[in-house]
Amino acid sequence: MKIAVVSHSCVVAINRKIYFELAKFRDIELTLFAPSYWKSDIRMKIERADESEGEKGRIIYINPYFAGNGSLYFYEYRFKKELRAIKPDIIFIDEEPWSLSALQTVYFSSIFKPLILFYTKQNIYKRYPFPFNQTQKYIFHSAVKGVAVSRECETILRRHGFNKNINLLPHAVDTANFCRKESNKLRGQMGLKGFIFGYIGRLTREKGLLTLLEASYILKNRQVSPSPLPIAMLRSNGSPSSPQRGEGWGEEGFKILIVGDGYLKNEMNMFISKRGLEDIVIIHPSVPHNSVSEY
Repeated sequence: MKIAVVSHSCVVAINRKIYFELAKFRDIELTLFAPSYWKSDIRMKIERADESEGEKGRIIYINPYFAGNGSLYFYEYRFKKELRAIKPDIIFIDEEPWSLSALQTVYFSSIFKPLILFYTKQNIYKRYPFPFNQTQKYIFHSAVKGVAVSRECETILRRHGFNKNINLLPHAVDTANFCRKESNKLRGQMGLKGFIFGYIGRLTREKGLLTLLEASYILKNRQVSPSPLPIAMLRSNGSPSSPQRGEGWGEEGFKILIVGDGYLKNEMNMFISKRGLEDIVIIHPSVPHNSVSEY
């Protein structure tokens, strides 16, 4: 069986790992289509990642137009030739159903009629203008089923009128890398003590980071654990006691570690300075994808 995956996130080697699990099956011939480069609001340009050792499958890099825009980017004409040369039985489109890359994938493959699946992460309902609304209808009509990352995304698909089967596929986690590790060295290097709240990702407004900073200001002044049932607040019989000022964090208190970069960084730093949170909040520059698990 020939399976093709179209995904702009696969420009990064670590994001390809989940798909190459498929290639371990002898009856599957896997091909990944990914942009030859990608721009982001963290790094201006991510060059094509080298194939990781141990990857089993074929990767075809295609030059993109509008690289960096998940909905507007699409591939140069060579994509059509490569896709039709392979003639996959199944195409998994790891893009939103209104995107131009999904449109060209379905249109270019219509001549050999593969089974089409798309993968959505959209959890906020929006009405899309022309031509995106028509693109979405076309993808809905062509797909045999949808794949959603969460129940919220499934609900949004239904609101947009998708009436076929939907499978849930949450984001994968490599538990060999993302597991409990010795952290004393990193804590010492970064001056981290007490209870640590962590965030890794883009510093953009929609991530709710200003809300996080506002919450840290409130917690700093209260010095009380936010959980209604924190372990420190449980009596010996397991029933909750009422938290008092100064309880919950212990003598070392808490800190917030934020790892990432983005356009919101300056505004966040001003907020931190204005509210006197320098001793609570640490903003660390972005790290490579394969180093995230160290934090």
